[in-house]
Amino acid sequence: MMKPILVFGILAIAPLAAHANDSSFDGMGGSPHPTRGENSAIRMVRETVVLTANADDFSTQADFVFSNETSKAQNVSMGFPEVNTGEDDETAAAKKTPFIGFATFVDGRQVTAKRTTLDKLDASGFNTYWVKTVPFAPRQTRKIRVQFRSRYGGTTEWGMHRALSYSFTGGNWRGNVAESVLEVRVPQNGLWRVASYDSNRNVLPLSLSNAKTGATFRHVWKNWQAQETVFIGLERATPFWRKDMNLHVDNPMVLKTVAATQTVRIGAKPSGLESSQGLPTEAFTYNNTFYVGVSYLVDKLNMWDANVDIKSDKAGAGGFDLSTKTTRVQGRIGESTLRINGKSVAAGGPILGLKNPSYGSVTYVPLAPLSKALGWKLTLKGERLFALDRGTWKG
Repeated sequence: MMKPILVFGILAIAPLAAHANDSSFDGMGGSPHPTRGENSAIRMVRETVVLTANADDFSTQADFVFSNETSKAQNVSMGFPEVNTGEDDETAAAKKTPFIGFATFVDGRQVTAKRTTLDKLDASGFNTYWVKTVPFAPRQTRKIRVQFRSRYGGTTEWGMHRALSYSFTGGNWRGNVAESVLEVRVPQNGLWRVASYDSNRNVLPLSLSNAKTGATFRHVWKNWQAQETVFIGLERATPFWRKDMNLHVDNPMVLKTVAATQTVRIGAKPSGLESSQGLPTEAFTYNNTFYVGVSYLVDKLNMWDANVDIKSDKAGAGGFDLSTKTTRVQGRIGESTLRINGKSVAAGGPILGLKNPSYGSVTYVPLAPLSKALGWKLTLKGERLFALDRGTWKG
């Protein structure tokens, strides 16, 4: 049973609040629903939602086709739900809008929508709507557009830096929706990785078209009730990135994301090595050399109960100095030599320092000399997974 105050929401595009290691997705939006429960006269025929990833925010353009299926004129109040910003004080959050440049149109003509706030969150998780009245003549079809920009969200528990959520709630209209299209457009140059899920955490397949001007990820639903929430992660990636399949056994969503991820390059390949945008990747291959992050090594050694001592005060700028009970590893960014237990060992490639917008400089070292000297065992699985085991190393 729907509450009488429930408003038709068109489709709200909700940036995730920054919840590291938290799977909650606050304040998701919904497609248009009527202000007074279900509407048996008006049908949502189709909807197309286009998200464009800009440098500092993302823009949304949502187009809907509605049809009056009766021989009587109708006046319908439609409300576009506004994402909850995640603030604890719902009243304070309702005083400001996270939308930038919100505009709505009926048959190509811009109309005014009134921002309306309810006393408390409704059953759909919203307390703020942009409401307008749309008249329908008998059997009339009308086109509705909503457009705005929003800030990006933060890192999710499944390891992607920019995550967005979309909720289709077209089931409040008459009949099924003939077609719903969701597009994510990435016009910026670089290497990008994208993964998507439905509300049951099943992988949502996305078709990909790539051109010089950008990439488009797309999913289409046909003849459905339009009741689904979609989660999409989008971020820049380091080429040939990999995840340790043994480091995330307590969080299967991370490994599931790796398997579901599509990686696409837009524009020319740069001369230098690109860094990831979100959580630093654990490993990657560069110039035929397999690299692992120093922070990853610390986590891995602690996972092996080695109790790593990080001697930051002795490492100096651009250097690292790690010690366990039996082992000491030292190195410096830009050099091609490691010191393992006091002995100089050729690294097989330079120690790299990559800038990360969220974590500062991240240091990566060639793994082969460490594995050979210490008896570790490396196993590669597919294109994106690997496992590093302690082998004969005693700690």
